[in-house]
Amino acid sequence: MAYDPGVPRTVTFAALAALALLVMAAPAWAQKTRPVKIGSVPEGATVHVGDTEGEPLGGTPLEAELPPGEHTLIFELDGHVPVFETLIVDAIKDRKKARVPVTMKVALVPAISTLVVRGDVPAEARVKVDGKDRGGLPLRLQVEPGAHQVEVLVPGRQPYEEWVELEGGQEHEVTVSLAALVPDEAPTPKRPIGPRPPAAVARLGVDVSWRRFRYDDPGDDTFTPPFDANARVMGRFEAELAPWRLAPAAWRLWPLSLVVGVGFSPEDTAVRGAERANFNHRQFDAGLRYRLGLGDTFAVGFDVGWTRMLYDFAGSLEYALPDVDYNLVRLGVRGEARLGPVRPWLGVENRLVAGSGELGARFRSADADGLALHVGALARFLGERAELGAAYELVRFGWAFEPVDSMPSYVASGASDTFHALRVWVGGAY
Repeated sequence: MAYDPGVPRTVTFAALAALALLVMAAPAWAQKTRPVKIGSVPEGATVHVGDTEGEPLGGTPLEAELPPGEHTLIFELDGHVPVFETLIVDAIKDRKKARVPVTMKVALVPAISTLVVRGDVPAEARVKVDGKDRGGLPLRLQVEPGAHQVEVLVPGRQPYEEWVELEGGQEHEVTVSLAALVPDEAPTPKRPIGPRPPAAVARLGVDVSWRRFRYDDPGDDTFTPPFDANARVMGRFEAELAPWRLAPAAWRLWPLSLVVGVGFSPEDTAVRGAERANFNHRQFDAGLRYRLGLGDTFAVGFDVGWTRMLYDFAGSLEYALPDVDYNLVRLGVRGEARLGPVRPWLGVENRLVAGSGELGARFRSADADGLALHVGALARFLGERAELGAAYELVRFGWAFEPVDSMPSYVASGASDTFHALRVWVGGAY
C-alpha cells in the first residue's frame, strides 16, 4: 500500500487496532442459539416456552434451538399435573462447546381427583360411578380428572343422577337428599305402539268353487259314482269383530277378534238319465283369531273355531250322490306380512270332523279328517277404512269306510272329497 502523506499515521494505527479487536470478539457475538434436548417421564408431553398461548415447542422427547438466557418451560400431558421448570441456556464463547446440547428431563405426576358422595339416605343405598357399583354412603373415591356419572340407587325411589367435571387434584362433593328422590310409581304395562286396529271389519264377496268327490275301491257305480261340481258360485259375507278395541284400558285384548261368516250358493241340478237331484252348497263359520305381532312387518295368527259345510241333495238321484253335512273344529296358524298397504298371508288348518251327515250313515263305520290351505292378500286404503282382497282355499277330506253287510250296494274302502275355491271381496273397516 502506498503511503499517502495526506493521512496521519496515528489514524491508520487506530483503525488497524479496532479491526483486530472486532476479529477477536467475532465468535462471541456470532452465537445466537444453543441446542437443547428436553424429555419427560412418561413421554408425549407438550412443551411450551413462556406461556401456553402460542405454538408449542414440541412433544417430548424433542430437540430444539433456544437463545441464551432463562426460559420457563411448561409440560402438559393428559391425566397429569402440569409442570413448570426453568431452563438456563448459558452463552459460551467456545464455538465447539456452544454446540453441546443443554438437557432437561422432568417426571410428570399423575393428576388424581377426589370424589366424595354423602347424603341422608338409607343404609341399603348404593353408589355407582360411571356405571360401576362403588359401595354405600358415605363414599370417598379417587378418580381421574374429567367427566364422571354419579348415580345413587335407593330402593323404592327413582335413581339420583349427576354428572361432575373434575380437574386434576380437585376434590368434589355430591350431596343427596332422600326428600329429593321421587318415589317409584307402580309399573305401567307397556302399551301397544301405533294406531288402534279396526274394531269391526265387514267383507262381502264371491266364491267360485270346484268340488271333486271320488270313492276308493268302489263297488256298484250306481250307488258309489264319482261326483264333480265345477265353477259353483257362492255369495259370502264375513265380519271380524273386536269391540274391546274401543276401550284403551282393554289393550291387552286388541290382538283378539271374533270372526263369523255365512255363504250360500244358488240351487243347481244333477241329472243321470231320468233321475235328477237338486243340490245346495252352504257354509257357516265362527271362531276366534289372535294375531301376535313380530315387529312392524310380520305377524303370526292363530285360529280356532267351528265350521259347517253342507252339500245336500234332494230328488230321485239323491241316493247316489255324496250328501254331506260337515261339522268341523278348526285349528289353524297363518303367517302375515305388511308391505305398505298390502297384507299377504299364508295359512294352514287342521279340520277335525265332528259330524258328516248322510254320507257316513250309509256305511257300518265312517271316519273322516280334513286339512285346509289358504293363501291370499288384501289391501287397505282410504285411511285403512276400505279393503279389497283375493284368496285361494284348498280343503280336502279323507274318508275310511266299512261297508254294511245288509247294504251291499254301498261298498268302498274310503273316499276323498276335495274343494277348491277362489274368492274376491270388498270390505269396510271401523
